Amino acid sequence: FLTKKPEQRLGCNLKGEDDVRTHAFFRRIDWEKLENREVQPPFKPKITNPRSGENFDPVFRNARMEFTPLDKNVLEQMDPEAFHHFSYCNKAYHPVISEDLITKNLQRMSC
Repeated sequence: FLTKKPEQRLGCNLKGEDDVRTHAFFRRIDWEKLENREVQPPFKPKITNPRSGENFDPVFRNARMEFTPLDKNVLEQMDPEAFHHFSYCNKAYHPVISEDLITKNLQRMSC
């Protein structure tokens, strides 16, 4: 699932999800029970604070964050029609952002 090229990624070819369902790694999964939410997770992490990251290794929690450089060619090749009428905004994502700022950004981005 973490393969960068989609054409090489499990489940991203013509067989789609069947490739995932029939892969040896997932052979013991009862997909019908999973879809019906009848399967108990093998591990439930204990969370004392949803923002703490307490279940992640300190190596990753303390690592310096680096953003992937933006490829301007990707933005130029995007079809803006693919996002026409797209208006979803998760207000809980960053509680510091004000409604006014969200509204201004949405108005600026609308086609």
